[in-house]
Amino acid sequence: MAYVEPIKSRKHLRYAEEYLKMNHDPTFTLIWKIGLETGLRISDILSMKYSDINYSMGRCEIIESKGTLARKTKAKHKVLKKIKDELFLHYQGKPKKMTALYITPYQYVNNLAPLTWQPMIDARIKQAQDSVSPVIRRVYLSKETVTILKKRENKYQYLHCDDIFNRRTLLSNRAKNKEGRLTRQACWHVFSKLTLVLKEIGVNVKVGCHSLRKSFARHLYFSTGKDISMLMTTIGHQSERISLKYIGLSEDETEVAQKGLIRYFSMNFQSGEFDHVNEP
Repeated sequence: MAYVEPIKSRKHLRYAEEYLKMNHDPTFTLIWKIGLETGLRISDILSMKYSDINYSMGRCEIIESKGTLARKTKAKHKVLKKIKDELFLHYQGKPKKMTALYITPYQYVNNLAPLTWQPMIDARIKQAQDSVSPVIRRVYLSKETVTILKKRENKYQYLHCDDIFNRRTLLSNRAKNKEGRLTRQACWHVFSKLTLVLKEIGVNVKVGCHSLRKSFARHLYFSTGKDISMLMTTIGHQSERISLKYIGLSEDETEVAQKGLIRYFSMNFQSGEFDHVNEP
């Protein structure tokens, strides 16, 4: 994934949205709005369905692809750890096999298992992964976005497709003849143009699909009074440093904040402000 940055100013976010409205299919503006309002990854946005949306409540529930994949990977690794323990028992009395097994990470132990074990290993991994519950995330949408989605569903109901971003909804004649969902690559092709669009007005920022999630995170941080715990919980980070870097908190901004603190400490106190304080 190419490195991209958040758009730091609300004014520039609006400017970018206006550019999309004027120059690209309305679908991309809708994706842009959903990304900024929810912080969902582009892959999760593109897989959204109309049946995910509760119009009256203004919210939707989606299965997070990355979070669910992480759970399935964890389930697979748990099985492979057990397989490694079983192989230690199986290879008792075989020093070379035991040595190879000892130095091999559990993720790769199936390469050391007898061929007759492979179907059993595959079956156990599949069973473990199938039993994993998906990661469900509930997000809220603005009234404007909900209205757009409802109109979109009514407009394209003749397609008999639950996918919101079906390629046949695009205005392009070439796209109308293709099945499936809009791709991440198509979104990148459009959103990356914003890098030059914003540069023309003096804003140096590298924009791509993940800029939506980073911009959401940055503006969430500042709109909640710089609540770092809220940011980390929402984005799923374990480190404050990583979260602050993620939202593009620059050295210039930290310097401004520190200078503000110095001014705060340097303020002259009003006469009589400490009359009630007893000297030690």
